[in-house]
Amino acid sequence: MPLTPADIDAERDNITAQINALNHDANAADDAATKTKRVAAIKKLLKIKHRLERMTQELQTDQLMGVASEVNQAAIDLQREAVERVLQGFKDSIRSVASTPAAAPVAAPIAAPVAAPVAAPVDDDRLEREMQSQPPALDVEVVDEKPPVVPKTTENDSILMRRTSRTHLVYGHLVGRVQEALQHDGFDPTKIDLFFGKDTVDALLDWRQAHGMDATPTVTATVWNVLLGSPLPDLFDICAQVTASFEGHGFSKAVGDFDGAILTWGYHGFTWKFGHVQGVLTATEQANPGILKDVFGEDKANDLQSTLAKSIEQQCTWARANLLHDNGKIQQDWAGDFEELGKRRACQAAQLDYSHANFWVACALPQAERLGLQEPLSFGLLFDAAIQQGGASSKTLTSVENAASNNPQMSEEAKRRLLVKGLVAQLNRGRFRDDVRARRSAFINGVGTVHKKRFDLSCWGFFAAVDEGEAEIVSLGDLPVEIAPVSGDFDSWFSEHVKPVAPDLEAGQFLVKGNSDQPGADGAELNTDPPRVLWDNCISLAAVLQHLCSESGAAVQLTSVYRSPEYNECIGGADNSQHKQFRAADLVATDGKPADWYKILKKFRDEGGFKGGLSKYKTFVHVDTRGVNADW
Repeated sequence: MPLTPADIDAERDNITAQINALNHDANAADDAATKTKRVAAIKKLLKIKHRLERMTQELQTDQLMGVASEVNQAAIDLQREAVERVLQGFKDSIRSVASTPAAAPVAAPIAAPVAAPVAAPVDDDRLEREMQSQPPALDVEVVDEKPPVVPKTTENDSILMRRTSRTHLVYGHLVGRVQEALQHDGFDPTKIDLFFGKDTVDALLDWRQAHGMDATPTVTATVWNVLLGSPLPDLFDICAQVTASFEGHGFSKAVGDFDGAILTWGYHGFTWKFGHVQGVLTATEQANPGILKDVFGEDKANDLQSTLAKSIEQQCTWARANLLHDNGKIQQDWAGDFEELGKRRACQAAQLDYSHANFWVACALPQAERLGLQEPLSFGLLFDAAIQQGGASSKTLTSVENAASNNPQMSEEAKRRLLVKGLVAQLNRGRFRDDVRARRSAFINGVGTVHKKRFDLSCWGFFAAVDEGEAEIVSLGDLPVEIAPVSGDFDSWFSEHVKPVAPDLEAGQFLVKGNSDQPGADGAELNTDPPRVLWDNCISLAAVLQHLCSESGAAVQLTSVYRSPEYNECIGGADNSQHKQFRAADLVATDGKPADWYKILKKFRDEGGFKGGLSKYKTFVHVDTRGVNADW
């Protein structure tokens, strides 16, 4: 029989009583080692208890009985059997529970769960801390009750955050949750600053070592499950962190009228002019009555709340007169108040919830669905555009739709390029075009420079691990000696788009058909020239090949570039071969050996020159620009 809410409450009280008893026993233990083990066991029990509490909120009664039984049995075993055996049982239970995804609350009016910002730890002398809870949903009308399907980004053991020395640090509320969890487990990251920096990584490495993991500066899905014991972040959270880093305000910073928005404040640069600051303030007060008076003081809070009930025009007039100096800068006392409010957990939850409802659900998701987009980078692009410029215009969306209709094989990366072009063209003023172009372009293939900082979105959780595992074996004696014939269209396009980044390469090199396409071979005449819709994909590949030419001082010969699906199948290529997308090449150079060419390309990749697959064979090297690093 399923548990009722009353049964669940009684079970939770029972668990709490057992934890208190165990805590008393641990404190009374004379043997320091036994005491340490009992305290560790209590912490494990607490994690299961919090899981039960979250499941209570989500009404997953079909799973609650099993969890409650596990906890009860664990408590009994702890009293009567060897501590070591019980701890192993707890470990297995934690893994089992953590790997079970939590469903969204039954009555939630939003499309996907929103991860709350970092929660403050609770110290009740039993090493207990509060787990994250679903922030209150805003009263926002959603036209389509059936939300678009959002792709999963954390399948298997994909990377959620990684630190490298050549790219901007991962930043945001998810990092904060990791920092809180590390601190709670006794691995101090020094401060909870939301940056995945050196101190946090050092604490993470110590934690990984203590849990028998290798010393890698990454938080993977497995690490998240074991460390936090909570559901994996969803795509909204991952996109939200990148845009927050671009905005650069954190949850607290407020600035004045530098761009005509009157006041800009908070995690995603909420603006007063368009009513977003007011929306967050209203939601924060509704969820936590009295918080505005607590932060701003009674007089200012009354004035502020009275203004929030007026029209947007009256709100803007009031803000210019009361929040700003004549030069447009925010008054210091108001800046301090907004900073303090942004530090409150309730306000951080409201900011995330507001962005989820107004920019993710109401804008990014329906626009992605309209264009048939599925890749995480596409969602990140549309969300960032929604935050900074209200999303893609109807004209921009229509232009992408028309282009895709004329080219059914158009890749999603090509669609993103068109989106970026349209989004930049939407701006009436040239002042912010460079900033918009830089931010949007980072989502084309996951690498870009924004505000003079290099971003590699594979470090932010946008890509799963990939291994192409393919090779078309060639020998030096089999190399083609002639460059393939080139059509006038491709030649002119190549001269305009590729030659500027790869002056030492020729169009015909990219149209070689491969050795198995030769007369008498199994794949004879199966390969074709790449379709027009894929041409753009070879631009970044050409830039990488040019770097090899420049560094080695040798000419590059390409033995396989584009493969038609039929040809790829015939030679046994991988189903997801990057050759099919015209972004991969098998190559040899006129001087040196494969190890030399591989070393140059790997150094270039390590320095952030490109993101892609790389493999060294006996007679050649494979390189591609898939947008995420892969080696085999």
